[in-house]
Amino acid sequence: MKDYLKGSLIAFLLWVFTLWILGFLISGCPKDGCTSNDTRCFNGHPQVCGNSQNWTNVVDNCPPDSVCCRTLSPYSTPASPRELYACVPAGVCLPNDTGEQRSNDAGD
Repeated sequence: MKDYLKGSLIAFLLWVFTLWILGFLISGCPKDGCTSNDTRCFNGHPQVCGNSQNWTNVVDNCPPDSVCCRTLSPYSTPASPRELYACVPAGVCLPNDTGEQRSNDAGD
């Protein structure tokens, strides 16, 4: 009877371990931990956080004479301002921007 219980316990632990491994594999890559729809500048490129909580480049390169910085969304209203990071002319960057302000003139 002890052998039966020992075998059952081992089978149960293997089953739990298998489920844990499957859960890890299904979850995919490690998450960045960002909040969906957040934006940021990274290496001169605007990025958005997707539903998978990972950052994704919005564009490969900002156009010439533009920088990646914090600015107001075109969908902002005075009653509901929405800030985001995007490729824009340097003159429309918000004051006290802590994001990157790298020009794309050098072919970044």
